[in-house]
Amino acid sequence: MNNQKLENAINTYKKHIAENGEIEAIKERKERKEYYQSWTIEKIKKETPVIIIDIHAEATAEKICMAKYYAKLGVSGIFGTHPHVQTADEQIFPQGTAYITDLGMTGPKNSVIGMDVQVSFKRFETALPEKYKIAEGECILNAVKFEIDDNTNKVTAIKKIFINE
Repeated sequence: MNNQKLENAINTYKKHIAENGEIEAIKERKERKEYYQSWTIEKIKKETPVIIIDIHAEATAEKICMAKYYAKLGVSGIFGTHPHVQTADEQIFPQGTAYITDLGMTGPKNSVIGMDVQVSFKRFETALPEKYKIAEGECILNAVKFEIDDNTNKVTAIKKIFINE
């Protein structure tokens, strides 16, 4: 967003606060955001009836909250990514939306989230930036399989996959 657009947005927000009060301005902004999110999902549904969302975030609570919101909008499946550790909370919400907090990792087994252990340790030990190096060796694969009903586009089963060979 360029400076002029940002300044216009701020001025519009300030004007709305002056006319309606801060609480009403916050409510209006929240309603506008929810409208655009639901509008986007509805637009995508015109292209494909099955929608899968990746929530790339650290906090579990963030992911669960966002997943429950998107489940209300009719999304078929939601999976989290980022911590690189597969969670054991796979479930199907009442709306028929599959969910897991973190899919896990696909990469070298003897690693720190796929990176060379010594390089990762050096980053912690010295607190200095160090270029990551991808670890080598046997790999693991974490994934999730969603079974989706072709008629309702709702998930009927969710299965974690962990291949460690």
